[in-house]
Amino acid sequence: MPKKKSKGFSEHPKSKTKLGVSLTPTGSDLLDQIAKKAELSKSELVDHIARGEIAITSPSAEKTVTLETDPEAASQQQTTINVASGKQPPQNQSLGAQDSSTVTQQAYETLKQELEQKANLLSDLENQLAQQKSQQGESNQALEQELEQKADLVSDLENQLAQQKSLAAQNADSYQALKRESEQQANQISALQQQIADLQRLATIGEAQLNKWRYYQFSS
Repeated sequence: MPKKKSKGFSEHPKSKTKLGVSLTPTGSDLLDQIAKKAELSKSELVDHIARGEIAITSPSAEKTVTLETDPEAASQQQTTINVASGKQPPQNQSLGAQDSSTVTQQAYETLKQELEQKANLLSDLENQLAQQKSQQGESNQALEQELEQKADLVSDLENQLAQQKSLAAQNADSYQALKRESEQQANQISALQQQIADLQRLATIGEAQLNKWRYYQFSS
């Protein structure tokens, strides 16, 4: 049963050259497995590898063959073949390193922007805190002045109250003194009135006696 042509490979002329190849059992087995995976015959697989249409990469490769073909060239005779000895890093690994470097750079730039934004935010918060402290300080100063004024007012009122109490005490003493003096005068007036009443009685009696005496004198 003929092998199916894999999609993506270009057709080549039917004229082919027979080539005898000797392989180790391991190499033959791997070639057979690769051909089956690629849905190609062994001859087609070898042909595609030789044309540079299939690349086989392996971490244990001791040499790397690179084919550079001019896209405008009509013949493969103008293909440049480069052979590099030693193990070469897989292409995807190199791309991965570049991607990692790019991602790292992008992450660095993003982190740098975030740090700048946070620094600006921190600066704004510090300025707001300073303004609030300044306003609070002014408010505290105004409150202290108001409290001092109220304290002075309370002190004045206390002094006035003390003066009023002292004056009231003096007035009370004066009132008591005046009251005692008034009582004494009232007693004196009562005594004088009693004396006057007594004198008036005596005067009346004396006048009556005098009238009797006069009557006897003029009658005789």
